[in-house]
Amino acid sequence: MTGRAWAAAAAALVLVAALAWLALGPGRFQQGPVLTIHLRCAPAAEGSLTVWITPAAGAAVRELRSDVRAACAAGQLQLQHFQDDADLHARLVRSAGDASDLLARNGSDIQRDRQGYFTVLRINASPPYLANDRV
Repeated sequence: MTGRAWAAAAAALVLVAALAWLALGPGRFQQGPVLTIHLRCAPAAEGSLTVWITPAAGAAVRELRSDVRAACAAGQLQLQHFQDDADLHARLVRSAGDASDLLARNGSDIQRDRQGYFTVLRINASPPYLANDRV
């Protein structure tokens, strides 16, 4: 095959890929819906926070761990690939060793807008240490 033939074949391949991308829509190549967890934290909040998504369909569980102070400084956490039938579980383990668990249900605690899904968690320095909150 000559140089021109290779160039023509490469150009045809690029054209087919571009047409496939346009036909399927650019949204199909994105990572999927994002769940944004907004955090409202007491100044003395500390410990570690673990959040995980549990889809009803039994798909793989996705988990994210973070230091509470770092997460509170950022103001939010984000989990990719959230699904319509999924719920969010959260566990706060304080330095004293005690743990607080929380379940945020899709449709009540977890809402949807144009940017994706969102929920609000409050992290307190006194009981209840971890709670669902509203916008």
